[in-house]
Amino acid sequence: MGAAGIDMDEGALEIGMEYRTVSGVAGPLVILEKVKGPKYQEIVNIRLGDGSMRRGQVLEVDGEKAVVQVFEGTSGIDNKFTTVQFTGESAIGEGMTRRDHSDVSNQLYANYAIGKDVQAMKAVVGEEALSSEDLLYLEFLDKFERKFVMQGAYDTRNIFQSLDLAWTLLRIFPRELLHRIPAKTLDQFYSRDSTS
Repeated sequence: MGAAGIDMDEGALEIGMEYRTVSGVAGPLVILEKVKGPKYQEIVNIRLGDGSMRRGQVLEVDGEKAVVQVFEGTSGIDNKFTTVQFTGESAIGEGMTRRDHSDVSNQLYANYAIGKDVQAMKAVVGEEALSSEDLLYLEFLDKFERKFVMQGAYDTRNIFQSLDLAWTLLRIFPRELLHRIPAKTLDQFYSRDSTS
């Protein structure tokens, strides 16, 4: 049985099903427990106890737990009256954000993972043993964590500003190292002037 008493296949998400399983709120994030089949970057509708609506997107999925970023803020969201509905709609791509969103996101995560590996390697062998490419990943890691991830709860950066900032960070690397972004997308966005 699902959270609303509906029979569900294992791992299947019933589109339109509402959950009252908010387990916590942290800044712009809402943590949901006991949800079936949420998808990364899926759009959710959030109904507050007073009937007002907000929207968000799934940022993280771990089994039956989902972390949702709320677009209009989390004030008034509670674990008693708030309901969340998964829509089945993707939060990224043309029509919702920008066509480069998915590729940029994938490249950011890949570079972040490589940066963390280089950081660990630096702790063992020292910075002088790192290649010039390794140093680019360390520079990216530092700037990504300070400028991109550390957005405060009251910062007003929207998704388009975040994508532009992501491109500023990706320009740390020569174009040839951005393997997860198609050439057509690189042609359109890589050479733009940084505005951040």
